[in-house]
Amino acid sequence: MAPAIILGQAIGRIACFLNGDAFGAPTDSGFGIVYPEGTIAFERYGSVPLWPAEIWEGQLDIVVFGILIVMKNIELPVGVLFLSYNVLYSIVRFSMDGWTMGEYLCIGISVILILYFIVRSRKVKPIALMG
Repeated sequence: MAPAIILGQAIGRIACFLNGDAFGAPTDSGFGIVYPEGTIAFERYGSVPLWPAEIWEGQLDIVVFGILIVMKNIELPVGVLFLSYNVLYSIVRFSMDGWTMGEYLCIGISVILILYFIVRSRKVKPIALMG
């Protein structure tokens, strides 16, 4: 399911762009977008060009989707693909927004999953009873 989740998120970023409800900070670069009246971005910033973070994130989500599709064809322990999705998505979100509540949540989930896989991968050998 991990590839499908990230693909859905990439498609969802198109909706964020069209709605103007998830946007970046004001920018002077040539990549800035002025959102139309009626969007949350316009209500907050007016006709100031904003960094199109959702466009960049959508593209990075497609890259993560490709990585996960390649990984899907490799024999991996159960759950590693989902863990990889969480780690890669955390990296994408952090690269877009820095430290926000969403990034703390993504990184927290990733750490918990990594610890789970470490504990699960340790095989406890039964103690042989003498006698």
